[in-house]
Amino acid sequence: MKPEVEQALRESIVKWERNAQVKTLSAATLGQEDCPLCQISKDKLGNVDCCRCPVFKRTEQHGCLGTPYHDASETKRQDNLEMFRLFAQDEVAFLRSLLP
Repeated sequence: MKPEVEQALRESIVKWERNAQVKTLSAATLGQEDCPLCQISKDKLGNVDCCRCPVFKRTEQHGCLGTPYHDASETKRQDNLEMFRLFAQDEVAFLRSLLP
């Protein structure tokens, strides 16, 4: 893993650790614009190229499919803080499993 990818992965872990402790769902951060891995995976046109991301390399799915991200996102939309925080913890564990 390239050093800049590992750094972005570590920053993503920190972000999700914060998400796992939010007091309100409005404090939770989701999406490409707030994802260090997405930010370093952008192509020359500024589009996210998931194939560059270690998440994609593990799941072989675009858009973080196959990770707890989508469960966390859905529980945020459903306004379920407790479940969001649990799925955020799952996302932390998943991202940690990607570390070299």
